[in-house]
Amino acid sequence: MSQLGSKKSRRGCARCKQRRVKCDELTPCGNCERRNEECSLLEPTPTSSEHSFEPGLPTTSTEWTEDLELMHAYGTQSTMFWRGIRDEAYPLWAHYIPELAVKYPWLMHGILTAAALHLAHIHRHRSAHFLQLADKHETVALSAFRSILSADISNENADALFGLASILSVSAMARACEEAEVADVPGTMSTDSITALLFLTRGVRDVIQATLGRVQQGPMLALFDLQCLPDGLEVALPSTVTAQFVAITELLHNWGLDPEALVHCKTALASLRVVYETVAYFAPTAIIETGTVWRWPIHVPTGFVRLIQVCCQPALVVFAHFAAIATSVRLAWYNQSWSDYAINGIGAALEDSMKHWVEWPREQAKDRLVTLLGVRQAQSPPTSDAIPPLDEMLT
Repeated sequence: MSQLGSKKSRRGCARCKQRRVKCDELTPCGNCERRNEECSLLEPTPTSSEHSFEPGLPTTSTEWTEDLELMHAYGTQSTMFWRGIRDEAYPLWAHYIPELAVKYPWLMHGILTAAALHLAHIHRHRSAHFLQLADKHETVALSAFRSILSADISNENADALFGLASILSVSAMARACEEAEVADVPGTMSTDSITALLFLTRGVRDVIQATLGRVQQGPMLALFDLQCLPDGLEVALPSTVTAQFVAITELLHNWGLDPEALVHCKTALASLRVVYETVAYFAPTAIIETGTVWRWPIHVPTGFVRLIQVCCQPALVVFAHFAAIATSVRLAWYNQSWSDYAINGIGAALEDSMKHWVEWPREQAKDRLVTLLGVRQAQSPPTSDAIPPLDEMLT
């Protein structure tokens, strides 16, 4: 016990505590300096060390301002950012996910990545700057994402992981469009870019499977109420659409694919037909939600993705028809041009004798699926009502 009236040294160095002598708490302390010994007060505390090596943490006033601009944009433009989702799901992305991001920095980096890509989309004169910021934050988010997936997923971080997986998918679609716009042939998405997006969806699928039970027990349950066909309902597609699926099936059987590849392509085509039927069923009375269409690449066999990777011609034809139906969700800013760019990329990858297979998907994308729906959808790409970047507001 310290003597009455004396001040007990609570932050003294390790050597002074060991000797039970009073430490002056200088760096280094007087006792260690007098004895010419190494003082523990010269070592960084765990807190300072943690912040010094926190990946992606802003280190300059410029970086802090840049991150503030991105978060400001996400918060003030969230209505436009998440167009294409149900009203019930909007509060999750506008409020719940950002609140989780305060606790999980890797989720915050995911949000800032998507915000930077959105600003690059609506402010073309500064797109290079925002794309650079997106690269920085995405690198940190992906690194943490992979590390966490290799560890145990808990009830505590399941919602945050699911949120990050979804945001990374949105970012991948947005980035693919940005890269297509500056490609050697502008407006052409490379098969490498398409494959990268499809492989990312493998990770999203793994996260969904790993977190589904936990996520469905909490506030994220609203995200799983997808547009699905009622059990037992058969949707009659227009004859021209049905004929297109029949033609693709014949192509698959006549191409000479090995048995495994044939199964992968037929499975992908059968799933795609369900997407067409779902869109045809819901489009007359409801806005087609992003998840209605984009669950297809999540569930196609990994073997099918590998066929796309090696530019298997029949697989490319199947994918071109997915790109056509993706036109139905053009309300989403990250999907507005994706279909056109993907179809152009598939057309470039097809052999000359196969290029006619992209004519029907291209026509559907151009006419907004008028063949499938009978009338043009009322969904028009939103006008740019975006709030200007923060630095423009301050100048």
